[in-house]
Amino acid sequence: MEKSVAKVKEILKYKFKKKSLLEKALTHASYIGSPWYECFEFVDDVALNIAITKYLFLNNTDTGLGLLTDLHSMNLCSTRLAYVTIRHGLYRFLYRRPSNTFMLNENVSKFATKIESKGSECSHYYHVKASKVLADIVESITAIVYIDCDFNLGIVKSKDVMNLLKPLVDMETLDKHPVTMLRAL
Repeated sequence: MEKSVAKVKEILKYKFKKKSLLEKALTHASYIGSPWYECFEFVDDVALNIAITKYLFLNNTDTGLGLLTDLHSMNLCSTRLAYVTIRHGLYRFLYRRPSNTFMLNENVSKFATKIESKGSECSHYYHVKASKVLADIVESITAIVYIDCDFNLGIVKSKDVMNLLKPLVDMETLDKHPVTMLRAL
């Protein structure tokens, strides 16, 4: 666990006060006798939602409500968060029960292969079904940063934590998303 926690800290560039939080955030429910990341689901939606909302609002001041809402939805959808997990290699640090590993690895491998074949541009992966566990990893990590910094959203929205989520869907890549293209018709 020590190596995984250290590697994820490097990726995040965030210094945790409570190391045990990161261990819990990287623990799948299948891992016997351990708390798991699902306990952070109550917090993760709020932390991610506010961080993305502020970022998008401040960086798209001339954008109307409809497009801001689309940008918000696209940046927080499960497939996009799964992409972030693959991009940073976070899945390899997830603690899980060995008997459950094959199925999880199989689903993750399929998603990663499809993403790699489509390229890294944001608009190419929305139609690919992602394993929920991949989005859960990013959500739980964001939640524990929020908890670790005593619920200070300024930290969650900091440059280093937001870099985890990049590349964010922006106006240029949003225009290429299939749902946006259909609405324009």
